[in-house]
Amino acid sequence: MLEPLVWKVEKVKDNNYQGHKMDALVEATQITRCIGSAALTLAYIAHGVMDCFYLDTHLKAWDVAAGTLILREAGGTVIDSKGGVYDIMKPNTIAASNETLARKISKLIADTDLKTQRKRL
Repeated sequence: MLEPLVWKVEKVKDNNYQGHKMDALVEATQITRCIGSAALTLAYIAHGVMDCFYLDTHLKAWDVAAGTLILREAGGTVIDSKGGVYDIMKPNTIAASNETLARKISKLIADTDLKTQRKRL
């Protein structure tokens, strides 16, 4: 089971699709929280208060820039939500206290996306 996770997802027309992602993340974690501030959440991860953050929404670079820098300087990992290189101009974010945890979240999201797409066929 993963450690406490913070997540935020975008509201879309297909709420069922986002619901599958949230269900998978909630099942895999001990605690979920939604704080409301991406920068503050990233700082909490850097400080060790939280372990991971998943954000799949359209924030602006200034919403995550400072928190991303703080987390990276503290030794944390930031990748995009598909597991690739993080692009601050497209902040679909997985941030974690370490790379192993970030990759676990990325795989969980990818697996859930694949299952959801198969159900639609």
